[in-house]
Amino acid sequence: MQQIFALCVSGMGPTQIEKWLKKSKILNPTFYWLSRGMKVGNKPKPGVNPYKWTNETFSCMLEKIEYLGHTVNFKTCKQSYKSKTKLWNDPSEWVIFENTQPPIVEESVFLIVQNIRRSRRRPTKMGDMGIFSGLLYCAECGGKMYQYRATNFTEEQKYFICSTYRKGKDLCTTHSIKNVVLHEIVLQNLREAIEYVTQYEAEFIQEAADSRLRERDAEFSGKRETLSKAESRITELDNLFKHLYEDNVTRK
Repeated sequence: MQQIFALCVSGMGPTQIEKWLKKSKILNPTFYWLSRGMKVGNKPKPGVNPYKWTNETFSCMLEKIEYLGHTVNFKTCKQSYKSKTKLWNDPSEWVIFENTQPPIVEESVFLIVQNIRRSRRRPTKMGDMGIFSGLLYCAECGGKMYQYRATNFTEEQKYFICSTYRKGKDLCTTHSIKNVVLHEIVLQNLREAIEYVTQYEAEFIQEAADSRLRERDAEFSGKRETLSKAESRITELDNLFKHLYEDNVTRK
């Protein structure tokens, strides 16, 4: 599991990770549990490759909050106690109990992976992924900027171009920026940030502390809301169990 997260952080996409798992002969979850003598819901058919993974399988694994050491309740529900069909609740209705077991994945790594997946970064046809891939947007139309290059391009010739303009020249103007220019802009901003921290270290520390305090206040507020929802849910379940008990007694 840690290796899958590491591969995602390194820039590999779902298809590349799937190929790596198969090549490395990593058992998929079904065959892994079978190898440990555990029961599985649907037994695989004879001849199925035990090292074949699907994008959906490890994509879901990359989003599991449980790997941070948390317990998540109320992910699913049923329309009634008679129904066998499970319905997925909206994530806002989940109740999360933090740090109930040792984490499998570090929180910093988990958050990086979620950011990568949200930005939908894609490897180029040449198999690599630029550090700015999925992060640039056109200042005029707001469309994504895509990497444009060719096999005979030098590093100085590669550039990003507005995706809207590529779809139709009448939709936006030809906004583009070379990779080398973009790198220089980012480096200049980093130099300025480092210079500011060096000159105004005390102010920077205070500003960072204030920012962290605001984040903690927001986090605390979110946890109070989660607790309130959990308490409401418990009350609902208590009432449900009470009605079920009364119904059973009445039938008798």
